[in-house]
Amino acid sequence: MEDPDLWLEVVDPNSGNTFYANLYSDCCVWSPPAGAKIEHRPELTQWWEIFDATHNRAYFYNTATGETSWTKPKNVVPVRLPVGFGDEDDEEEEEEEEELAAVEEEDEEEQSDTDLPVEVEKEPSGEQESQ
Repeated sequence: MEDPDLWLEVVDPNSGNTFYANLYSDCCVWSPPAGAKIEHRPELTQWWEIFDATHNRAYFYNTATGETSWTKPKNVVPVRLPVGFGDEDDEEEEEEEEELAAVEEEDEEEQSDTDLPVEVEKEPSGEQESQ
């Protein structure tokens, strides 16, 4: 993949969750990057490279056939999943970050509303309150 701006839409066959992979940068994210060119090309995303911490090395997994291999298949550019990507904690963490960003945005909007100058009505100078 020679286009650094191209992101591929990838559907995890086990969970059904969609994520986005840039084969040029080896970056994977859960939300489509803003302004990115996104293509759905399953033939380019069926091989994944996954790190196995037990064996301290990567293996290759074909999402279409279920085949696994310690050796990279010929003529394949696999989707390289970052260590821990796709863990349940990873998805929950991203959802929490999105929720936090939404709350912070609301707080900023509310804060900007309270920063507006408030006009105070003054009493006419000829009238005074009787005590």
